[in-house]
Amino acid sequence: DPSTPCTQCGAGRFESVTGTGVATCSNCPHGRFSFTLSAANDSVCKACVVGRADIDLKPWTPCSSCGPGLFAADEASAECTACSAGYFSEAVEADSSETCQACQPGLSSLAEAAASPDACVPCPAGRAYFGEVASGAFGCENCSAGTFNALAGAASSEDCVECEAGQVSESGASACRDCGSGQYSAAGTGPECASCAAGQKAVAPERAAGCSACIAGRSALAMRTSCTVCQPGRAAGPAAATCAGCVPGMFSETSEAPACTSCEDGYVSDVAMAQSESVCEPCVAGYFADAYTVCTACSAGESSLDLALECTKCDVRSACLEGGACATGYADSFCSNCARSYFK
Repeated sequence: DPSTPCTQCGAGRFESVTGTGVATCSNCPHGRFSFTLSAANDSVCKACVVGRADIDLKPWTPCSSCGPGLFAADEASAECTACSAGYFSEAVEADSSETCQACQPGLSSLAEAAASPDACVPCPAGRAYFGEVASGAFGCENCSAGTFNALAGAASSEDCVECEAGQVSESGASACRDCGSGQYSAAGTGPECASCAAGQKAVAPERAAGCSACIAGRSALAMRTSCTVCQPGRAAGPAAATCAGCVPGMFSETSEAPACTSCEDGYVSDVAMAQSESVCEPCVAGYFADAYTVCTACSAGESSLDLALECTKCDVRSACLEGGACATGYADSFCSNCARSYFK
């Protein structure tokens, strides 16, 4: 409407097109400001100088100074940049990251934009000053697993001390913890202790540095600090998990036996876990010791002497009956002779 009076653009704004009749004033870009009224173009928008920034994003107000812990390295900055964690700056209107000073070894600022050296605090126990870390900041880092630091303010990674053998630690530990019963660790390892396997025992009741195999005649399940002596009727070879019971035909009369003993040739036993040789019984003629567990009768046509391990064919097959008995008219071993009142 031609009758409507034109309105001037306020400070921080401009209008480069005339005669539109529409309120189309544009703001100065972020990082710039202007006090000029009725500006016709953005040439009146002044850039924030280094060390200052358009913090409130209001183009009609001047740029704000970057306070301590902050800096603006470029002109027309919309915001100030914070010093990284591990650094501080007391400067106002700082124009470079070089104004951010690293905390002293053993100290670190826990947050960005630290405004004074007072923000640098000692590294807590379990952490130490490692210099420049992956993030690019100087500061405290956890002691690695298997090491510890008991005191605050550690100024070097060398202050993280290895755990002794039989102890472990997690990352950031202020103390090492002992390995439990049946567990072990080498020095400087973590975060967990290893367990002794079955057939082994820890070399010490606590804080063990390793495991050793059980000797023959003893056994151990996993995570044990001692090996158990095998009792009579049982035996175990080296590094055994359990003492095995003697099977029929074998026995063990003493403790700590490395192996069970078989009955003598021609003797048998059906007793399991036998503790004495007295359980072994002899096989008589006509029978043989079968796998040391049972006396088995010889078949017809065969026979044997006492304590035999196998049967032998008779010279006269028909003379030998099952189990070593002789047919009528025959006698003696292997039914080799005629019985009384009989002759060939």
